[in-house]
Amino acid sequence: MKYRPILFIIILFAVCIFGQNSNNRYKEYCFSNNYGNFCIAYPENILIPQREADAHDGIVFLSKNKKNSITFFHSMYYLMEPEWNIDFFYKNNLKEYTKTSIRYKKIGKDFYVISGKEKGKIFYRKSMVIAKNLLTVLFEYQEKDKKLFDGLISKLPNTIRIYDLDMQVK
Repeated sequence: MKYRPILFIIILFAVCIFGQNSNNRYKEYCFSNNYGNFCIAYPENILIPQREADAHDGIVFLSKNKKNSITFFHSMYYLMEPEWNIDFFYKNNLKEYTKTSIRYKKIGKDFYVISGKEKGKIFYRKSMVIAKNLLTVLFEYQEKDKKLFDGLISKLPNTIRIYDLDMQVK
């Protein structure tokens, strides 16, 4: 009986150490332009970064089978017209999808989400205002990969960081 707490601690320690999925290492990817450095962490064992956009405003990550993608890009929010607010972009992005394809939509003070299924793939678009930039993460994936990408959806948008040109967090 007196060894139960010690045994419990040993088992708990083993579960914590050996139960972690060491395959899901996240690596930070940053792209830079005249306005700053934009970074997102991605699981390097699942996603492969592709060529950065010519305008240096985004990057596409493909799954190893090249059938799923995550696109991360930004717009200079503070350089836009005053009437171009989060509601303006939300309404315009809704027009990009058919009404029957949208299964979920939500708008908040400084973000919006549009999700659904189109052309045989699930899409999940989250746009948010961070440091006067409109940042978007767009997930497009096959139904069979839903569990994996639902996990990425819950993690990746929270890893976004913006640094000024001197790499100071904005």
